[in-house]
Amino acid sequence: MRCTFPIVASFIFCAVAYGASSAAVTQGLKYFTPELIIVFRMLFGCGFCIIVLIFRMIFQEGYTSIVKAHFTSGFWPIFHLSIGGLLNLGIPHSLIAIAQQWIPSAAVQMAKPLTPAVSQICSHFLLPDERFTWLKFAALMCAVVGVTCTAIPSFLHTVGGDDTVKMAIGFILLIISVSLFGVASVYFKFKTPNTDITISSMMQTGVSFVFDIIWSLIMDGPQKIYDCCRNAGWIGWIWPLMLGILASGVAVHGFMYLVNNLGAVGANFVPFAQILVGVTLGVAWLHEWAPYRWWEIVLSSIGLVFLTAAIVIGFWHGKEKEPKPDQEEEEELHSEEEEEDKNAQLDEV
Repeated sequence: MRCTFPIVASFIFCAVAYGASSAAVTQGLKYFTPELIIVFRMLFGCGFCIIVLIFRMIFQEGYTSIVKAHFTSGFWPIFHLSIGGLLNLGIPHSLIAIAQQWIPSAAVQMAKPLTPAVSQICSHFLLPDERFTWLKFAALMCAVVGVTCTAIPSFLHTVGGDDTVKMAIGFILLIISVSLFGVASVYFKFKTPNTDITISSMMQTGVSFVFDIIWSLIMDGPQKIYDCCRNAGWIGWIWPLMLGILASGVAVHGFMYLVNNLGAVGANFVPFAQILVGVTLGVAWLHEWAPYRWWEIVLSSIGLVFLTAAIVIGFWHGKEKEPKPDQEEEEELHSEEEEEDKNAQLDEV
């Protein structure tokens, strides 16, 4: 893995898009239910991906053949893309929407280190090029410390639910959700390593939309869905539209690019950069640190430093294993010399 400009740009964009999405969701919840926000987010995201697909087929030479190859290669490639989409978007977002009704919002932030941890465990056994390393472990530990430090003040200033059973169920759903994010990236790289990112993004958002609309019909009911859509107004529709295009359509493109080029584990360090963006926007826009005491501000600042260190180490570990061209040439020459010496000895005998 080489730390190129497209990789860095994709990483930064995904962090900004996902980090800012929480603020957009907060605004959108004034008009829609949590389940319905996800439905329209996937709908608009899939629509954006279809538009990108059409433009690429028109203007990119040979892309039509690539699309045909993807959809005429049998059942299993489509099946794996659909399963990956449910693991990455449909199922976890739906479960988190339920969990957030019963647990403090800071708990979602504190659970994020589970995503790269699960992906690291899965990739060690399934992906030969992403084995466990101590630098990965160090990055993960820095992330755990950083997330904990930034989440504790938020946790202290959040009022949780009173029902212990519902809170326990909420935490179980949260753990399952963030774990699925980690499984999804490994699943994509393991089962669909050569899939075009636009086709992958379109399939993910499309399948997730179907799943989420069924989920919304169960949780909300047709009448509530109709009332929300009728009463939202054009201002209300702006938020799911922005979420769909930026946080699902474009960001899923970026995430799949990171999975293919940065690796399944490296791509899952995006949530830590997302926390950096979210905290920055929260402080600058929503003044979230206003009620904090001085030691809580210091603790949050320390957490941001550790999160930054985790991201830097996460990028650095891939560069450590890249063999230098000179070293490769020297090894090849050395092996050739050894073979010549052996042949000379055999001739003498």
